[in-house]
Amino acid sequence: MRRRALATIALSVVAFAFPVPIGATTLPGFQVDISDTTVQVGDTLTFTPIITDADPATPTRCQMWIEHYDPPENWVRMNVASDGCEPWTFVVPPGPLGQYVVVGRLYVGVSNGAPINTVLAQDQVVDLVAGGTSKPFVTNYPVQSWALGEIVSTSTPTYGVPLTIFPASPRTRQTRQSPRRSDPAAASRRW
Repeated sequence: MRRRALATIALSVVAFAFPVPIGATTLPGFQVDISDTTVQVGDTLTFTPIITDADPATPTRCQMWIEHYDPPENWVRMNVASDGCEPWTFVVPPGPLGQYVVVGRLYVGVSNGAPINTVLAQDQVVDLVAGGTSKPFVTNYPVQSWALGEIVSTSTPTYGVPLTIFPASPRTRQTRQSPRRSDPAAASRRW
């Protein structure tokens, strides 16, 4: 009886110290739907992650970003990630005119706190063209605008002169309940 109890404790410790990977047998499809491919400052833009053929028992995390890096001194980027893979809506902030690349990644499965696989969405392009009216930066994810004047207290910082760095836009309250709160098994699949 005592050996059986010790063996049970030992197996429990091993299972806790070396968690079993949670992964999909086949990888799902992934793409990011873009509400518009030509925008002006002040327009509202939405990126919607679309996951197909996903195993609901396998944890996933979506990451999306938009960036402009031509020429390199005008490089700007905004980047979001979510376990719930909610659409990302934001007001286009002032930035360099030209092509912006939209990148999507789907992280699938988890082992020792890290994703097992990554599914890449096809990169897409959004053109920021002249015109539009600057509006306050609003987003449903907690991400900072790339507009320098919205990040710091001056759009023309000078070496040696103090400046204030503003916090990221507050995330709007989500109306759905997180699966981590409603599903105890989901908590064990957490990143």
